[in-house]
Amino acid sequence: PETETEIKLCELWQSLLQQERVGINNNFFELGGHSLLAMRLITQVMQVFNVDIAVKDIFESPVLKDMAQLIDNASISEQSLITVQPESEIGYPLSYSQKRLWFIDKLEGGSVNYNVAASYRYRNGINVQALEFALNEVVKRHQVLRTSYHEHGDDVLQRVAEFEPLKLDVVDVSSLSPATRDEEVARILKRNAHTLFDLEQGPIFASQLIHVANDEYILALTIHHIACDGWSFGILEQELTDYYQACEAQINITKSELPIQYRDFAAWQGEPAQLARLTLDEKYWENRLAAMPELHSLPLDKARPKVQTFNGQRHIATIN
Repeated sequence: PETETEIKLCELWQSLLQQERVGINNNFFELGGHSLLAMRLITQVMQVFNVDIAVKDIFESPVLKDMAQLIDNASISEQSLITVQPESEIGYPLSYSQKRLWFIDKLEGGSVNYNVAASYRYRNGINVQALEFALNEVVKRHQVLRTSYHEHGDDVLQRVAEFEPLKLDVVDVSSLSPATRDEEVARILKRNAHTLFDLEQGPIFASQLIHVANDEYILALTIHHIACDGWSFGILEQELTDYYQACEAQINITKSELPIQYRDFAAWQGEPAQLARLTLDEKYWENRLAAMPELHSLPLDKARPKVQTFNGQRHIATIN
């Protein structure tokens, strides 16, 4: 890299793609980039360069030197920057993905199919008080974990609740026999993963700690997809670890206040500059699909049920 933009972009790529060295002729996707990482790159480019680029820009200019040139040529517009929304008692608009998930939830009458669940096993004991502190700090820091969704006329708005400390629920199964204990742990984890969230009432975040045996614990976390995805779950895990370790070591930890919350991003999506871009995208696909037949006879491997079940299976194979 030679220019300032190339140097900074190399640093972003190295961190994002976990590469020790990146050159100006490297390709983002050949180094392991994908659509989710492209979205993260867009956010970081906006923060570092104050430039708004689109996903299609990354696909069209995946080589670093070309992307750097794209950034240099991009016009900086105040409309492209995400700003903090003023406080509102009525609520805030939803992002496109939130609207989609809210609609699906209403269509299915409440569903667990869009839960994001994870469990973490601790074999060397756990400081329950420190873990509870860490969970509270994460919920306090991220408003989207305290958000509920309400119909308002012909629209849907999100409202952020005031932070209220949560009490970590601890279930002790350590006195059970090993076989019974394993069955009970599996049942508890499944029950947590299948938590039915009420998007209108909230909360949309659930946690439970299972005391398995002696110093062995399992933490179960479940969040509705309207507030979380794979990328943001990684952020939650890291911050949870940071707060836990600080509390256990009795160290005061001060994380900088988030410059924006998810509600600010949702409002930004509806701004005129973004709507204009969306209109261009719509026209592009309307033209590309204009000659397509109205009905497709796609080859199917079996007859599909009238109601989607979301049933799945897991197949494990070894490639030598």
